[in-house]
Amino acid sequence: WLRSVADAGLCRVLLHLDRFGSINESEIEVLLGSPRRYRAFCSELDAIRESLPFDISVDVGTTVNVYVKVSRSR
Repeated sequence: WLRSVADAGLCRVLLHLDRFGSINESEIEVLLGSPRRYRAFCSELDAIRESLPFDISVDVGTTVNVYVKVSRSR
């Protein structure tokens, strides 16, 4: 599934999420390189989810959002 992701920053985000199970918005900004690319990630999240072997849920907090890896039901 990773071969279908062309963007290197997005690959880093998805690998982190796959390995550690969660990632927060500050970590995503660092891996992607800018707040602008983080906002683009957020707007493209539904399309990104379709190509993954796992789902991503968003835990909305008062100060930071956390993206969590969720196993897909078979």
